[in-house]
Amino acid sequence: MKTYFIILSFFFISFLSSGKFDNLDYNWEKNPVRHTLTADEEQEKTVRIKDVRILEYAYNDLGTLEMLHVIHKIIRVNNDAAVDENNKVFISMNGVSELVEINVRSISKSGKITELNKNNIKEIENEEKNQGYKIFAIEGVEVGSEIEYFYILKRSPIRYGREYVQFENINKDITIKIISPENLIFETKSFNGFPQMKDTLHSKKHFLTIEHASAPSLLDEEYANYERNRMRIEYRLSYNMYHNDGKTKLYTYAEVSKNIYNNTHPADAAKSDKAVLKLINTMGLPALTNQEDKIKAIEKYVKDNFVIVESNAESFDQLAYILKGKQASETGIVILYNKIFELADVKYQIVATSNRMKLPFDETFESWDYLSNYVYYFNQTGKMFAPTKIGMRYPMIPYSWIDNYGLFIKPVVVGDIKSAVSEVKYIPENSYKESYDNLDITISFKMDDEKVLIDLNRSLGGYSGNPIVEFYDEISDEDKAKVLKQLAESTIEDAQMISGEATNTNKDNCTFYIPLVLHYKMESTSLLESAGNKYIFNLGKVIGEQSQLYQEKERKQPVESDYNRSYIRQIVIMIPDGYSATNLDKLKFLQEMKDATGKVTCKFQSDYKVDGNKVTVSIEEYYSQLHYSLAEFNAYKNVINAAADFNKVTILLQKK
Repeated sequence: MKTYFIILSFFFISFLSSGKFDNLDYNWEKNPVRHTLTADEEQEKTVRIKDVRILEYAYNDLGTLEMLHVIHKIIRVNNDAAVDENNKVFISMNGVSELVEINVRSISKSGKITELNKNNIKEIENEEKNQGYKIFAIEGVEVGSEIEYFYILKRSPIRYGREYVQFENINKDITIKIISPENLIFETKSFNGFPQMKDTLHSKKHFLTIEHASAPSLLDEEYANYERNRMRIEYRLSYNMYHNDGKTKLYTYAEVSKNIYNNTHPADAAKSDKAVLKLINTMGLPALTNQEDKIKAIEKYVKDNFVIVESNAESFDQLAYILKGKQASETGIVILYNKIFELADVKYQIVATSNRMKLPFDETFESWDYLSNYVYYFNQTGKMFAPTKIGMRYPMIPYSWIDNYGLFIKPVVVGDIKSAVSEVKYIPENSYKESYDNLDITISFKMDDEKVLIDLNRSLGGYSGNPIVEFYDEISDEDKAKVLKQLAESTIEDAQMISGEATNTNKDNCTFYIPLVLHYKMESTSLLESAGNKYIFNLGKVIGEQSQLYQEKERKQPVESDYNRSYIRQIVIMIPDGYSATNLDKLKFLQEMKDATGKVTCKFQSDYKVDGNKVTVSIEEYYSQLHYSLAEFNAYKNVINAAADFNKVTILLQKK
C-alpha cells in the first residue's frame, strides 16, 4: 500500500537563512581504546558498547528542508558466530542523495587497529524495489575484537518513523538525537520502559535527546510478539510554527484519510462507469438483493480475473487501463473495488492498518507509518475482507492484521463535494471456533503383522486451512499427491499413506465457513511395540507432534498468539479380539486457565469411554484469547504442555 501525502509548501521557506548541519563533521575518537566488559558481558555472544543515532534536519541555501543521518556503533564480538554476523555492514540507500562519510575500524584482542580500505565498499542495486544498498566488509575481525563504524548520509527528510534500541544482545550506551530548526516540532513516544526523549531549544534549534541510556537483551520467545515488546522510540513531525502560528497539526489522520480517499477515488474514474456497469451485469449483481452475497460475488470476480502487480507505473492506478489489461497495483485494485461498490450500491469503509507482528498500530500515537495495508469494512455485515490477498475470501483477513487498530475511512458526500472522515478503531481478534484443526480417527490392528491401521479425517478450518486451500487447486496432480503425503506425515509421524484425498479445496469458499477436509488411510509399524505377551500402543502420537514450552531461561515476554484456535479430536480404538486394553487411566488429562470472571479461556482436556471392544478417546483443546500476562505464563505453559504430554501416552494391549 502506498502512503500518500501532500508536499507541504511551508517546508520550502526561502526567506529563512540557510541552515547548517551541526553533525556534518561528526567524528570518532582519534585514539581508540578497547572497552572493559564485566565478566557476564564477556560471556555474551555480542555486546553493543556504543549506539549513536542522529537525525538532523536543516534548510539548505534554497530554503529546502534536508536531513543528515548519522549512525555510530561499537560492537564487541565474543565468539565465531558473532564475528560472522557482524563483519559486514549494509547501508540502505533508499532516499539517500549522498554518502557523506564512512569510517570503519576494528580493534583486535591484542589492541591491533585495522581500518577500512574504502575501495572495498561495494554497491548493490535492487532493481525490483527501485533502491539499493552499500555493503562493506570489516577487516581484521577476530573473536574478542571490537568493531567500530560510523557513517553520515544526506537524504530526503523522514517525517515519521521509529528507532528500535533493544536486541538479542545488550545495548549499553544509547544516544538518540532529533535536531530540527526552531519552527519544526517533532513529537516522540517511547515504548516498553525506554526513557522518554527530552526537548531543549537553543541556537534556534530543537534538540530532542536521550543520552547514555541502555537496553537489556531480549531474546525472541515462542508465543510472543517480539516486535511489540522491544524497546523503541516512535517519532513524527507534528508542527511548523511558521504555518498558521503552529496551530495546525501536520500529518494527521484527517489529512491522510482525505489523501487516501482522493487517490482511490480519482476524478477520471467516472469515465469508466459504463465499463464497470457491464462488469456488474457480468457478475450477476442486479439479481442479488443480499449485501453479503454481493460482496462475495464482487470479491470472487475481481480476484479471479485481475492480477496485482508490483509497479510504480501510473497506468496501473488508472481505471481504464486496469479494466482493459486486467492488471493493477494495490492502489489500483482498490480503485476498481471502490467503483464497483459505488455503482452496485454496497456501503463500505476503507481501513488502513499495519502488520501487528512487525509494527503494532499504537492508537495513542498518530503515525502514517501504521497505514501499510488495505482492508474493507462493511457496516451492514460488520465484517471485512482483504482486497490485496488473492488467496483469502470474505470475511477473512490476515491474522497479523487482527487484534490491531486501524484507520477506518468512511466516504461522505455533502452536495457536490465528496470526501472522507476517519476514526481509529479496534480490529477484533478471531473466534477460536472459526479456526480449528480437528481429527476424527479410527484405529484398528493387524496383530500378526504388528501393524496399526488408521482411518483419519482431518478438518482444517479458518486460519488452519486457508494456507493450503489458497494454492491447492492451482497445482498439478503430481504436486497435490506430494502435498497430501507431506500432510499425512505431519499428522502421524512414520505412518505410511495408503490413500489420501482432499475435499473442500475451492478457495472461493472461506475456510471460516467450509473447512478443508483431508481423508487418509494409513498404516504404521512404529506405533505398536512388542513387549513379551503384551503390546505397547503409542496412542498419543496419533494426534501429531504437539508444541511444547519448556523454558530454559526466565521468561521475559507476555504471551501473544497468532490467532485463536481449537482442536477437537475423537479417536476410536478397536481392540483386537483376544486382547484387553489397560493403562487407560493415563488418557485422562485436564489443564485449564480461567479469567477473573471464572470463564475458561484455554484448556486441554481428554477422557475416554469403553463400549465392548471399542475405546473412544475424546480430546478438547482450545485457546480463546490471544494475550496472557507474564504472570500468567506458567499456567498457559501448562495447558500447552498438556498436549505435548499426551503425545507420550501409551496403552497396553494384553492377551486375555
